[in-house]
Amino acid sequence: MSSHDFLQSLPSKPNLEKQKNLAKKLIRQIWAGEEEALARLEALHPLPPTPADCKLNDAQLVLARSYGFASWAKMRERIDALTLSPIDRFKRAVEREDHMAMRELLEQHEEVRQAIDKPMFAFDSMAIHQAANNQIMLNILLNYGADINAMTEWWAGGFSIFDWIEIGMADEI
Repeated sequence: MSSHDFLQSLPSKPNLEKQKNLAKKLIRQIWAGEEEALARLEALHPLPPTPADCKLNDAQLVLARSYGFASWAKMRERIDALTLSPIDRFKRAVEREDHMAMRELLEQHEEVRQAIDKPMFAFDSMAIHQAANNQIMLNILLNYGADINAMTEWWAGGFSIFDWIEIGMADEI
């Protein structure tokens, strides 16, 4: 069988949790030696491991490639773009320290720029607090108007970026 035999379209309303469950199901089928699962592995994995050596990330790659994506990460990005709001994607990018995605969202979405100083993280902190020790992210946020003097809105008392920043970073701001 060729890879074309296993290609499919991403569902119209994709769900990442469902895709995770499908990948877990696929890895169990591979380990059990089910013919179709083994054929999918051979056809869609660039360097197919033996069934005994197959890991969940191999099944995730096979599943992503069956939808036409080069990787699980690319498929996840597409599903997120279809299902999460720009602000939710911004929050995720900040939490993952993905400065490229964060910059892209700030460039493309006015609503993200408007929410740059909104408390959406732990301790009712803002993006600038999360980026306090990541110079690249900090510079991006400041370039898009984040308030360097913003205080968290935590009920037990607010913190500023200077309460979280590592020694020496303040000199670079």
